[in-house]
Formats: sequence, structure tokens, C-alpha cells
Amino acid sequence: MRFIFFLVFIFISELSIGQAIKFSEKSEEFTTTLKAALATIGNEQANNVANSIETSWKSGKITDSQKTKLIRLVQIMQSKNYRPAPQYILFFDCLKFGLNSKNANEAQIDSFLETSQKMLDKADGKSIATFWDKTRMFFSIKQYYQLT
Repeated sequence: MRFIFFLVFIFISELSIGQAIKFSEKSEEFTTTLKAALATIGNEQANNVANSIETSWKSGKITDSQKTKLIRLVQIMQSKNYRPAPQYILFFDCLKFGLNSKNANEAQIDSFLETSQKMLDKADGKSIATFWDKTRMFFSIKQYYQLT
């Protein structure tokens, strides 16, 4: 009897926790889905990142080709069952800093997106997280390493 309750509990928790985020392939709906996905994290950083990406998306700071690349990257992340925290927030926070950096231009953002795709295709999750974390640090404070 306990075993049955245990199985039911596991099944219900998997349904509630394991729900995958389905991003739209349509450019117009992408930021709405992104905001909803990052809102599940429930912290201020996630809301700031979502709002910043939405502003950049709608203002044209993110070009049409970059939008296509972003949608493709998120589809890869979805296929690997990445979660809003930590993967999506880390990636989009890095992108946010790149878009708002005075030293990063369109070609550098394209390079970041292309490198991210190569990392997603070939690297393990830990290596990808390290890459995004170091790139975020570079975009935000222009350093790859900081002593604490």
C-alpha cells in the first residue's frame, strides 16, 4: 500500500515539476513565452532579464537573423530538456549583458550565438554553463575571472 502511494506521489510530482516549456517558433510570440518561462523562477533577476530581452527584441536591437538564431537555440535547449533555472536564465542573462554592452556589436552577438549553438551541439551541460557564465562576466565587467 505504501508503495502505491509512493508511486502516485512520484508521478504527480513529475507532472508538476517536469512540465516542459514550449517556445513558439513565431518571432512575435517568443518573448511572451520567454517571460512566462522566466517568471516560473520567481525572482527579480529573472524578471529583469525577461523584460530586457523583450525590450531589445521589440526595439530592433536584436536583428531578424539573430531572432531566428535565438529561436533555433531555444529549440535545441528544449530538446535537451533544459530548465528556466539555471540554463535559460544563465543564457539570456549573458545575452542581456551582451546586448547592453557598449563594446559588443552585432557581429560579436552573432559570434556569441553561433558559439552557443556549437556548444549546445557538442559540449556537456557543465561546459556550456561555464561558457555562458564566463561570457556573461566578460560582457558585464570586461573580465573573464574575478577574485572574490
